[in-house]
Amino acid sequence: MNTAGSTSGEGPQPGSIGRHDVFISYSRSDRDFVVSLNDTLQRRQRDAWVDWEGIPPTAEWMGEIERAIASADNFVLVMSPASMSSRAAVMRYRTP
Repeated sequence: MNTAGSTSGEGPQPGSIGRHDVFISYSRSDRDFVVSLNDTLQRRQRDAWVDWEGIPPTAEWMGEIERAIASADNFVLVMSPASMSSRAAVMRYRTP
C-alpha cells in the first residue's frame, strides 16, 4: 500500500503507485508542515502521494518518483530554502 495519505511512517511501496489527487515534493526539514498539509488534504477527501521515509536514491528511485508524479492529478512543491537547495526536490520539480 502506498502511504499517500498516511503519516504512519511507512514509505511508498515499489510498484504500488495508483492514481492520486496530488504529489507533494518537499525537503525533510519541512516535514512538520507537510504533515499538516497532508492532514488538511485528507480532511477534504484528497489523496496525496508523499514520500514519508524516503526511497533510496537509485535509478529505480527516480523511476518510482516519475511514476508517482505521472499518476497524480496535481504536483505541489513545498518551496522553502531547504527544498530549493535540495537537488532531489529540484529534480522532481523539473521532471516533465
